Amino acid sequence: MLCTQQFSHCYQTKENIMSWFESSMAYIQAEYLNQIQSGKTDKAEIRKAINDSYPFGERARLPYKAWLKARKEFFTKYGLHDLNKLKLIEKDLFD
Repeated sequence: MLCTQQFSHCYQTKENIMSWFESSMAYIQAEYLNQIQSGKTDKAEIRKAINDSYPFGERARLPYKAWLKARKEFFTKYGLHDLNKLKLIEKDLFD
């Protein structure tokens, strides 16, 4: 398991899920604020910047699951989901 210098979460236990989640949410919020402060308003650009800012190395296991959960909650709260993709998924599911 990879450990970052800023976040030394080195154990994969159920107790760590909140730590990974909280760290992920902090990163996402910081990146969102960076984008807004730099004058970006395009949701696609902001989504890409957040997606590219994943801080925990390999996108796998518990850290990545926590990141995805935090990302989903944040995107839902701030309306950053790609509505075109959601409509395509919905169409595929119900056609």
